[in-house]
Amino acid sequence: MLLDPSVPAALLAVLELVRGSFTTPTFHTFAALVMGLIAPLVP
Repeated sequence: MLLDPSVPAALLAVLELVRGSFTTPTFHTFAALVMGLIAPLVP
């Protein structure tokens, strides 16, 4: 399963730093949660 393309490459690069702490399905969920947290902050 690929990440949703709406996750910016710069954010994905930061998230990749902690990828080893998660299983693949959990990492995808984590990335979606992080996107959901910061999306309302972007004008």
